[in-house]
Amino acid sequence: MNITFCDAQNYKKQIKRLYRDAFPRKERLPLSFLFLRSRSGRDIASLFQRIRSGREIASLFRRIRSEKEIASFKAILNNGVFLGLIYTIHADDKVCLYYFALEKGKRGYGFGSRILQMLEELYPGCSIVVLIENTEETDAENYKQRIGRLDFYRRMGYQQLHAVVCEAGVTYELLGTDSTITREDYLGLMRMFFGRVLYRILYRE
Repeated sequence: MNITFCDAQNYKKQIKRLYRDAFPRKERLPLSFLFLRSRSGRDIASLFQRIRSGREIASLFRRIRSEKEIASFKAILNNGVFLGLIYTIHADDKVCLYYFALEKGKRGYGFGSRILQMLEELYPGCSIVVLIENTEETDAENYKQRIGRLDFYRRMGYQQLHAVVCEAGVTYELLGTDSTITREDYLGLMRMFFGRVLYRILYRE
């Protein structure tokens, strides 16, 4: 096992296929948005406003590349072969594992555990939060799968934070490496990531 992370831009075809296979349509943000946001920490609504006005489009995108990143989009490789994808959102000492998926035939071999260990090494001293589909919805068609995800993260030391969020109509529960992480901590990250306009659309209280 020799796992490495590399720029998702270099594996767009594989990323696109896995992203569509691993996540239901209702849980998928546009890939173009994810790639763009992983290059910039600026308010995305402000960006779109500038583009609609037709002002300085070329220089605007050059500036995006130079700004502080709030997200990271990586392809996961094992011995140089594509294994999966990982998308994180981060600020200060908080990190959200927003998307994480492995190729279907590569699950159950210890890759997931090792990748989570690497994530903690990548963000030393940070609290990590992850969302899973709500396990209290016992009548869900994929309930066993939800419990399986919960058990996996528990084995890796994640704790149930006894908090839920509704994102674009889907209810998730929060897990974290630190029991002091709050729902507001998570929502604060999302406000920074989406910007004010998109945040209000996605997280209608």
